[in-house]
Amino acid sequence: MVDWIINHSDCENFVALDVDKGLCRLSGQLIKADGNVCENFEQIPKCRSCKFFKDCNEEGLGVCVGLNKEYWTHGNYRAGQCEAYHD
Repeated sequence: MVDWIINHSDCENFVALDVDKGLCRLSGQLIKADGNVCENFEQIPKCRSCKFFKDCNEEGLGVCVGLNKEYWTHGNYRAGQCEAYHD
């Protein structure tokens, strides 16, 4: 099992400015992308939280079984635009 690290860049309220920092849409403050989350954290859809993400190994790779064909994918990929995503 993978110990997923959750940080600001996983939040719906995070707007990336560059690879290191971003802007919180709620507070308007500059924040570190890899910083600890706050009480207003809203998880963005990721493959790892989809019911069709199976057989995850210790590196975070798993199989998506929700599409017409099975695909290898990383659990940390963003899944907001995936037609099969279902939490």
